Amino acid sequence: MAEKAVRAALADAGIDYKLVQQAYVGYVYGDSTAGQSALYRVGVTGIPIFNVNNNCSTGSTALYLARQMVALGAADCVLAVGFEQMVPGALGMIFNDRKRTLDKQLNEVAEIQGWDEQVPMAIQQFGGGGVDYQKQYGAKDETFGLISVKARRPAPTIRWRSFARHSHWKR
Repeated sequence: MAEKAVRAALADAGIDYKLVQQAYVGYVYGDSTAGQSALYRVGVTGIPIFNVNNNCSTGSTALYLARQMVALGAADCVLAVGFEQMVPGALGMIFNDRKRTLDKQLNEVAEIQGWDEQVPMAIQQFGGGGVDYQKQYGAKDETFGLISVKARRPAPTIRWRSFARHSHWKR
């Protein structure tokens, strides 16, 4: 998947992979060097490949880091790519052979709002966050409904050339 996406992005940008100076590769459920495995299928050029895993914000984190390197002048051409092989059903803990990194946070969630083993973990976490937001700021149920409707609309395609042409943008 990642190889195909990278090749398509490079073709769209009209550049060769040899111009890429760094890469930020986002995924959640892969092995520790899945980014290298994915990009070595495109080419082995010796660039630093950074593996990014930040749960639900993995893709935006990879893009942020890539953009930051260009904005800082550390590189002229940086690649950000994300991939994931999802399994059917709700998100859950798949690495049951080690201590869960979310245990402290999940314990706090359970203490604040309770916990139902029959309800997917992500729904309880984000749902609880939504309820807390409503309590603090008075947001209405209808507002959350509109967010859901908007989230189901197809997103506009971000063209690589457009990003590359405007990579001088600063925060």
